[in-house]
Amino acid sequence: MNRAAASQIICVGTAWVEGFSSVKNTQATPMPGTDLQFSRRGLDSSLMTTLNVILLGITYAAVATAYRTEQPIDLGLRRIGSLQVAPYHSGHVYECSAEFCKRMAALTPERVKEIAQSWYALQGHNATSSRPGAVEHRTEIIQNLAAMARVAEDRSARLLFRAMYEADT
Repeated sequence: MNRAAASQIICVGTAWVEGFSSVKNTQATPMPGTDLQFSRRGLDSSLMTTLNVILLGITYAAVATAYRTEQPIDLGLRRIGSLQVAPYHSGHVYECSAEFCKRMAALTPERVKEIAQSWYALQGHNATSSRPGAVEHRTEIIQNLAAMARVAEDRSARLLFRAMYEADT
């Protein structure tokens, strides 16, 4: 059996506020409970783009229509770098747009829970349900992103995101 056929791709994403590699390196004390960096399995560009589309209040069908009519929609992420650290290990680095950060920073705890619970319905897929544990996982990710977006806005900094992919054989 070849390596590609037996592989599963695992993604671990890390988001951080520009200029801060960890809470220990900050000059100012962050808001209670706010980390300036976090990593989670499954945090990838697809999740981030989908969150932005949801926060825009549209679906991917609307995005496709906009592109067909040459009225592109800002999907909230701009890839600023790529890397391949070893065979079967690669990654991409993204910057969240200022508008996406503003939308995330404005999220309330209630809205975060609503988005996490209605993830597929908000994309226009009402018949699709989440796997067990997925709602809690998304809630945690969105809560962290919203807190980091507030810090980035308060400090006029950028919110960056790196997705590392590894082929697990």
